[in-house]
Amino acid sequence: MPTPTPIDLPDGHVPTPPEVAPRLLSPRFAALLCAQFCFGFCFSVFLLLPKFLVMEFGATATEVGWATAVAPLSALLCVPLVGGWLDRGGRRGLIIGGALMMALASSAFVMVDRVGPLLFGLRVLQGASFTLAFNAAAMLTVDLAPGARLGQALGILGVSNLVTNAIAPAVVEPLARAHGWIPVFWLASGCALLAVLLAFLLPDPRSRLPARPAAHIGRRGWALVYVSAMMGAAFGTVITFVQPMALAMGVQEIGGLFIGYTVAAVLVRVVLGSVADRFGRQWVAILALALYTLVVAAAAGLRPSFIVALGAGLGFAHGLSYPALSALAVEGALPEQRGRTITYFNGGFNGGFAACSFAFGAVASVAGYPTVFLLAASLCATGVLLVVRLPSGAGVPSSDRELRSPG
Repeated sequence: MPTPTPIDLPDGHVPTPPEVAPRLLSPRFAALLCAQFCFGFCFSVFLLLPKFLVMEFGATATEVGWATAVAPLSALLCVPLVGGWLDRGGRRGLIIGGALMMALASSAFVMVDRVGPLLFGLRVLQGASFTLAFNAAAMLTVDLAPGARLGQALGILGVSNLVTNAIAPAVVEPLARAHGWIPVFWLASGCALLAVLLAFLLPDPRSRLPARPAAHIGRRGWALVYVSAMMGAAFGTVITFVQPMALAMGVQEIGGLFIGYTVAAVLVRVVLGSVADRFGRQWVAILALALYTLVVAAAAGLRPSFIVALGAGLGFAHGLSYPALSALAVEGALPEQRGRTITYFNGGFNGGFAACSFAFGAVASVAGYPTVFLLAASLCATGVLLVVRLPSGAGVPSSDRELRSPG
C-alpha cells in the first residue's frame, strides 16, 4: 500500500518526522577538545610535582602539601574576576591568555632549585592560568552543546583533559629518569603554546545579557559549590599524599595511579557518558559521590600493589560525579549567570583541593597519611548528604524559566 500523502490523512494532520538527536560533535567543538588536550597535557605534567619535590629536594610532607596547594588556591582567588569576564563573553581570549601564562610558568620551572618563593610564584601563575583556560573552555562547551546533551558534552570536554592525566605522567616519568626534569618542563611549555595556536580556531561569542550579582546563583548554587569543594578535598588528598606515602614504601614509579585513574574515568565518560542526562543527574551524583567516599577511605590502607586499583576507583567515581554535578549547577542558572555559576563551581573544587593540601600536610606529619585519607572521606560524605537534600529547580524566578535550559 502506498504511503499516504498529507491530504490522505484524516483531519488534515501532516506526519511528524522522526525525532533526530541533536548533533554534538562539530569542527568547532573538535578544535576546543584539541586545545584542551594540549593545555591539559601541560597541566598534567605537574601531577608529578610531589615526586619531583621529594626526589630532587627532599621535601617534607608539609612542603609537598603547600607547594601542591598553591595552584588551586590561586585558581580559587581568581574565580570572582573570571566569572564576570565569562558572563560578558570573550571565551577565546581567556583560553589564549590562560595557555600563555601556563607556558611561561612551565618553562620557568627550569630555574627552580629549592622549595622557595620562585616555586610558589610559578604555582600561583599555573593556578590562575587553569582558572582562565578551563572555565572558558567549559563555558564555550555550554555555548556549543545542545541543552539535552549538556552533561555528555561536559563529560567529553573532561575526557580531553582526563586522558592527559595518564599520558603526561607516562611520558615524562621515564623522560625525567633518563634526562632529568629540564626537558620535562620544556615539553610542558611547548604543549601549552600549541594550545594557544589551536585556540585561534575557536569561536568567540559575546553575551548581550546583563550580568547579575554573583549571589544570584542562589542557595542551590552555593550548595553545589560546597559539594564541589568536598569532592576537591577528596581528590586533592589522594593525588597529593598517595605519592609520598608510596615513595616511603619503596615504590619508584607513581604513574600507575594516574593510568588507573584516567583509564577508568575515560571509560566511564565514553561508555556511560549519557547516563546522568538520561536517568537523572542528581541520583547519579549521589551514587558517584558515595563511591568517591569509599575509595578515598580505602586509600588509608594503601599497599604498593593497590595503587593502580585505587586510581581506577577514583577515576570511576570522578568520571561519573563531576559532569553530573557540573550539569546540575549549570542547568539551574540563568543564561547571563552561567559563567559565574560554572566558575564558582570549579572554584569550589580548587578551594577544597587547596585547603586540604595545605592543612593535611601538617596532619600527615603528626598523625600519618592514613589519617588524612579518612578525614577527606568524611568531608566527601557530607557532600553526599547535601546532594540527597538538594531541592529540585534552580531558584530561578518563574518569568525566567524559559531561559534556563542551557541550549
